[in-house]
This record gives sequence, structure tokens and C-alpha cells, in this order.
Amino acid sequence: MASLRSGSGVQVVTPREDHTFLLDEEALQNLLLRADVKDRPVVLLSVAGAYRKGKSFLLDFFLRYLDHTVVILLMDTQGTFDSNSTVKDNATVFALSTMLSSVLIYNLSQNIEEDDLQHLQVLWPEMVYVGLFYIDPEFKSCLKKLVPMLLAPENLVPKQIGGQKVKARDLLNYFKSYVDVFNSEELPNPMTILQATAEANNTSASSEARNVYETLMEEICGGTKPYMPQNVLEQEHHKCLNKALHSFDSKKKMGGEDMATKFKQLLVKLKAHNESKNVYRMFSTPAVFAALFLCGYLLSVLGNTFGVQTLVAVGQAVTLGAAVMLGVWIYTRMTGNLREVGMQLDDIANKIRSFVVTQAEPALKES
Repeated sequence: MASLRSGSGVQVVTPREDHTFLLDEEALQNLLLRADVKDRPVVLLSVAGAYRKGKSFLLDFFLRYLDHTVVILLMDTQGTFDSNSTVKDNATVFALSTMLSSVLIYNLSQNIEEDDLQHLQVLWPEMVYVGLFYIDPEFKSCLKKLVPMLLAPENLVPKQIGGQKVKARDLLNYFKSYVDVFNSEELPNPMTILQATAEANNTSASSEARNVYETLMEEICGGTKPYMPQNVLEQEHHKCLNKALHSFDSKKKMGGEDMATKFKQLLVKLKAHNESKNVYRMFSTPAVFAALFLCGYLLSVLGNTFGVQTLVAVGQAVTLGAAVMLGVWIYTRMTGNLREVGMQLDDIANKIRSFVVTQAEPALKES
């Protein structure tokens, strides 16, 4: 149980005083975008129910059962029906739990009341109330049946939307969409929820297609690859783009053809934007070194003009250093060799550019 004790829960949704919910995207990304998790189908088991009725206690037993390497997410939820929560708060917690999870447990204590059924129609069988100082034998008997029924490998239920299994990285998009929808002043209607699901579904398909494009292009012309003629690079770009678009088209998507077309157009724009950034990077570093070379040359000229040898020496050193760095950078780009050196030179150029911009910004504002 050492690994269980060393772990901790990660809060990804926080209720705010104005009865809206704050999504911690960074925490969620750290959880769902890990290299060993992001491309796996996700099983999300959530427990929802009234405040102080044993939801976290129940999840603790699930964690004990899962004390080995698996890709299963267990989601605890905010307790409902306490003195501080509104009807909208309670409904939002249940709705988010239901839409995000592949298995939902409705945790109840004692008898099922009519208002319980109004919040959720499909319920898990009620379990015996657990005291603080002992575990009732009947509860243990039910627990031994419930936990394997939910978490045994042959019984796991992967999350599916539109008939396709949801990967961990896709779940991030659904979290964002659903939290945004339920942060409105009124509870959303079914069509609004369907629209949010469709947008998240298309965003996931677009992200996967973009990943296909970037992976293929990295294999063809990544930093370790030798120089490639522009016409050949253009041909490879179109091949990779077509494969990425095919990946997008082959996915089952919600929202109709109009929404799919909108996201397909967005995907093409993202590729163009990505290429423009690559072109900017390509010319940014040599431009900085060329400017540095020119500054060094001007310093040398000024030093000679006024007879200041120190200024001449500094100018010559700057000129020589800029020329060497520019030559090495061109060599790394043309041959694909010394990739780490090229990255370090890019970093040096970025720092020089940032320093100049920082120093020049106050003067520009004053003028």
C-alpha cells in the first residue's frame, strides 16, 4: 500500500462564491496529457451524492483495489444539498459527473427519497450506512461485490461519445466545454449541452489530425534531418496535410456536416499558422546575429574615428562572435548536425531580442 499512501487527489474543478465553477486546466493537463496516459482510452468512474454521506470513503476502497498500474480515473465530487449550495450548484455537479464519466455511482444514505429520483433517474443500489468506528459486515459483503463489478478488468466501461472511445487527452476538451456551458446564469437546455458535446468532439478530432501532421513532418524534416529542397518540402507538406485531413474525415463526429466543415477549415488555418511561425523562427535567429554583426562593425568604425581603441576591440569581438554564431547556425540548419548547438544559438538570439525589446519599450511609450 506504499504507492497508495504516497499519492494524492487532484482538484480540477473548484466552486466559487458566485456559484460558478473554475476549471484548473493546468492540473487537468498534468493529469491527462502525460505521455503514458494521453493516447489511452479512458475509464472515468465518478461518485456523486449528498454532502457528508461517504463518497470519498467509497472511493478510498476503489483505490485500494486499484493499487497497481492502470489508466482509470476516479472522480470525487463536491457534496450536494448542504446549506451553502443552490439548486443550480447541485444540478451542475450531477450533470458534469454524468456527462464526463463512463460509470456514475449515485451515493445515497438510508432511504431513496422522491427528490433523489428527481436529480437522477438511474441509480446504483443503495448500500448500508457506514459508521465512523466500525464497518458493518453487511457493508463489507456489499463492497466485495460492488468493487469488482465496477473495476475488474473484464467489467471496465471505457467512456464513449458518438460510439467512439474517448482518449484521456480528449477528455480535456469535454471538461472545458461542459464547465463553460454550466457557468451560465441559467441551467442549459439539452440542445445547448448537445452543442457543447459536438464542439468538444470536433475539437478532439481536429487536435488528433493536427498531431498526425506534426508527427509526420517531424519525421521528414525535423531538426536532425539534413537540408531538403523547397519544392520537395512543399510536396511532403501537402502529403502530410492530406493524411491529417483524412484522419479528421475518418472520425465519427457530432453536430452535422456544417460543424465538421468549420473545424476542418480551422485545421487548415492552424497548419498555415504553424508554418508561418516556423518561417518566423527560421529568419529570426540569423536576423539577430546579422544585426549584432552590424552593431559590432559600427562600434569599430566609431572607435577608429575617435581613436578609442577599447571601443575598437569591443566592436571587433562582437563582430567576430556574431559571424561565428551565424556561420555555425547556418551549418546546423543546412546539415541537421549539431542540433543541440543550433537550439542553444536560437535561445541566445531570443534572449538578445527580448533584452532589446525590453530596453526599447519604455522609450517608445514616452515618444
